[in-house]
Amino acid sequence: MARYATNSDLERLFTNFTLQYYGTYIDDDPELATFNSDSQASLDRDLDVVSSYIDSKLSALGYNTPLRTVDGTRYDYFVTDWCAYLTIHRRLIAYTAVNEGLEFPEWINYFKEQAESIYEAIASGDIALDADISLKESGIGYVEVVSGSNNAFFENNRAYGGVYSNNDLTATFYIEIDGTNAGNEIGKATFKWSVDGGYSFEYTKNQTGTSWIELRDGVKVRWIPNTNATTQLNLGDAWKFIAVPLQVNVKTGGNYAKPKYFGRG
Repeated sequence: MARYATNSDLERLFTNFTLQYYGTYIDDDPELATFNSDSQASLDRDLDVVSSYIDSKLSALGYNTPLRTVDGTRYDYFVTDWCAYLTIHRRLIAYTAVNEGLEFPEWINYFKEQAESIYEAIASGDIALDADISLKESGIGYVEVVSGSNNAFFENNRAYGGVYSNNDLTATFYIEIDGTNAGNEIGKATFKWSVDGGYSFEYTKNQTGTSWIELRDGVKVRWIPNTNATTQLNLGDAWKFIAVPLQVNVKTGGNYAKPKYFGRG
C-alpha cells in the first residue's frame, strides 16, 4: 500500500512546530520526541493506518487511490504533509494517554487542525493535487528531473492554479543551478532558465527560493527542502517541463491519480 509520509517528513513538520511554539529546538522532551522514541515498526504501522484513512477520504472525493507518485519518487506535497500531521497527532495522543492519562494538552490539537485544513482545502478545490491537472487544463506540464534527483524538490505551479498565458509559444522551460559560491542551500544557490530547452538562457544568477518565483507568462517555480539530502542544490542540477498554449490539444501520458468527478471548469 502507499505510505504517504516518512520519518523525515514527521521530523520536518515537528521541528517547524517546536520552533514556532518554543522558539527553539526541543530534542529532549519526551512528549515532543515521542514519534522518534517509538519503534520503527510502530511508526510504520501508524503511517499505514493514516495513509489508509487518507485513501478513504480522497476516494470519497472521487480520486483513484492509492495515489500515484508525482514524479516517480514522491507524493503530492500536500498529501505528504496531511499524512505527517495526522501521524504526529496519533502518536502524541497515544503517548499522552499512556503516560499522563486522558488530559491532552491543547497544543496537540495543532497537528489535527493542520491536517484538517489541508483536507478541507482539497475538498473545496482550493488545493488541486498535482495529479488532478492535465497539460491541456493548465498549459503547464509535469516537471522532469534532468539531474540532481536526490537533492531539493523542484516544483512548478501547475497544481496550484497556474495557467500558461502565452497564446502563441510552445516552450520547454529548462532550469539549471548555475551558482553555489554563496552556499548550497535554497535561497543561496542561484539558477538560470530557458524557454528553448536550454539552448539559450534568458536570465542567469537568479536566487532560488521556497516561495514562488515567476519566470514568464504565468509560469512560476520554487524549491522544497529535501531532509534526506546532504546538500540541497548542487551546481548543474537541472529540471525541465513543457508549457503549451491552452488551445493546443496536447495528448499527455503518465500514470497519475485522476479525479473521477470534478475537474477544472
